[in-house]
Amino acid sequence: MEDRPTYDAWAQPPQEPPAPPPPPVIPWEDPSRPWPAAFMETIGAFVTHPQQAFERVPVRGDVLRPLVFAILVGWIGQFFYAVYEVTFGEAMRAMLPDQRLAGGDAVPRGYWFAMMALAPLLTGVGLVVSSVIAHLFLLLFGGARNGFAATFRALCYVQVATLAFVIPFCGALLVGIACIVFEIIGFSALHRISIGRSAAAVLVPSLLCCACVAVLVMLAGAAIMSTLGGLTP
Repeated sequence: MEDRPTYDAWAQPPQEPPAPPPPPVIPWEDPSRPWPAAFMETIGAFVTHPQQAFERVPVRGDVLRPLVFAILVGWIGQFFYAVYEVTFGEAMRAMLPDQRLAGGDAVPRGYWFAMMALAPLLTGVGLVVSSVIAHLFLLLFGGARNGFAATFRALCYVQVATLAFVIPFCGALLVGIACIVFEIIGFSALHRISIGRSAAAVLVPSLLCCACVAVLVMLAGAAIMSTLGGLTP
């Protein structure tokens, strides 16, 4: 006679393994950490492992803490950018053969000192404006799943990219590239969306701006050519 398996009605169902604990928040978001050490560790986390760092950013919470972080790193980047412009920028313009470009069109030093002084205010205002624009495009592509605060928080930590201004000569180019990459990663992590959808929300407005600039340049060129054509006898 074939043996049949027996079942114990009182047996406990097999327990599923416990879910792994969520990753700890980034050091800057931990109020128990001293802020100088937390500031440097957070910068290191975003520079070395941006994907993991954005995944550790809380989706919701106080927006003042990430805003302060953005202002601090933004001011550091602006400081080095201004210093390089005052020193290397003036030296390079002095080497130009056309001295009108070297002197007459140069930006006065007072402008860079004013930019350094106003960097915290400009960073804060710029973050609000850019967050509104980015959130609108996230809504357009169905990627704004965690609200405006998540978009704002992501852009605050994207400001780590401005530290590339520390690198002379090519710092501005690196900042532009790093900001795009960090925005794509940050929106994907904080809104829990795919990289493709996040990239569309980031790249489409940039492409639209480039297209508008190209159209304006072509219109200006056509107007200049038309004016010059009318001046010829």
